[in-house]
Amino acid sequence: MKKLLLLVITISSLSVSAQNDEGVFFDLNIGARFAGTSSEFADQGAGLNITGATGYMFSNIIGIRGVLGFDSFKTSTEGMAEGVATTVEDKSYMLRGTLEAVLSISQLAKFDVENFDLNFHAGFGFASHVNPSWKEYRLEEEGFEFEDPALKGNDDMVNVVFGLTPKYHINENISIIADFSYVMLMMKDFTNDRFNNVAVDGLDGVVNASVGISYRL
Repeated sequence: MKKLLLLVITISSLSVSAQNDEGVFFDLNIGARFAGTSSEFADQGAGLNITGATGYMFSNIIGIRGVLGFDSFKTSTEGMAEGVATTVEDKSYMLRGTLEAVLSISQLAKFDVENFDLNFHAGFGFASHVNPSWKEYRLEEEGFEFEDPALKGNDDMVNVVFGLTPKYHINENISIIADFSYVMLMMKDFTNDRFNNVAVDGLDGVVNASVGISYRL
């Protein structure tokens, strides 16, 4: 009984409530990437998503953060080569950086839930879609010289992000987090199956769902 009481006291001493206080924080998430436009010639599934962020909360309500994100894409296209059915797999990835505002919905709405916070984040930045095999083919097989601005041979874009981040606080420094974000991609030139050279008509976007950890100084 004494051991059980000691365990309860220890856990209680580690617990905190409404822990979205002023200070520097670091987030690291891993999960899945969904959506993103591929052409009618290709099939595309979900991919890997990794996101890292560092930021500062000015109060328990509002803050700012900088984010680096990675999303992977894999498409497959059925075709014929010399009368034989073939499947061409196209692997690519997108790197992005954004500057985002952070707003604590739980603090604004005065949610009285111990050890829990719900944040909204939104911002914009730069994204670049990279298809290494396509770039290598264009450079080595065709002798093509890229003349596009920014990162040569990449599909460079402006991205706008909106997301929700539930947080469960283990103690005053460490929290378990989830994140659900929509990344709107503007100025995208081609679909993710780059070898098919199909242009994107309008906006594109991906959805990220991930879990991770947050550390606050």
